[in-house]
This record gives sequence, structure tokens and C-alpha cells, in this order.
Amino acid sequence: MREYKFRGKCIDPGEMNGKFIYGDLIRSKDKFFIKPFSNAVNVEGHLGLMVVMHEVDPETVGQYTGQGDFYAGDIAKSPRGSIGIIAWHDSWCGFYFKTMFGHNDEGKLVRMHSSIPLYNDLPNYIKLGNRWDNSDLLEVEKV
Repeated sequence: MREYKFRGKCIDPGEMNGKFIYGDLIRSKDKFFIKPFSNAVNVEGHLGLMVVMHEVDPETVGQYTGQGDFYAGDIAKSPRGSIGIIAWHDSWCGFYFKTMFGHNDEGKLVRMHSSIPLYNDLPNYIKLGNRWDNSDLLEVEKV
């Protein structure tokens, strides 16, 4: 059984704003929150524990793949050198590698689109970043 973990970019004001928060996903109406693991604190003068949650940008929420340090939305490089995004495929019920750049017949890296189921292959991939902080990795001019 795999772990269900999520991450998302914090939109709370303060020092955590813009940083990724990792933990349990909680949805309340149209807002998304992440409760970091093991963050319950005992507050003097209160009965019980206080649980801290951070509001996150719904567009940046990604689920843990269960392999390595990969979450949906990460940009990775395949063992054959293709560059793409880790994503969830509803009809396959699993994570896949959405190839953005692959090699043409001459061996040059060119923009392309394909979908490759990942199964247990993620440990063979190299994490390059994520699509929110490193979108420049998916620009044609940068390849």
C-alpha cells in the first residue's frame, strides 16, 4: 500500500508564502489546505492539541507518486534523455510521463507529445524541478 501525500504552494501571508508545503490534503468548499505531518503542537492554556494547516494554491497541488521524491507536476528526464512532466492519468489510474521534448531521427531534442505509463520506472528518472518554479525547462529555446 502506498502513502498518500500531497504538496502545494502556500498562499498564506507570512514566511511560508510561495513555499511548498508537504502533508495531508484537506479541501473545504473551493479552498485547499495542507496539514503538514506531525505538526500538532501543545499550546499552553488550551486543552488538547492545535493543528496547523496552510492554504495552498489549488493549481500547484500534486500527489506523491510513491516512488523516490516525485510528485505530480515535477519535471523529469527519462533514462533515454526525454524531458517531461509527471502527471496522473485518470483512465490508466496511474502516474505517467507526459513527454514534452524527445529525440528525433537525427538525435536532436525537439518538442513532442507522448504519454508513457511509469509503473515502477521512476527511480530511473532524474528530477529536474517542477512546472511552477522551473517552467523555463519546458521552453523550446532552453533545449
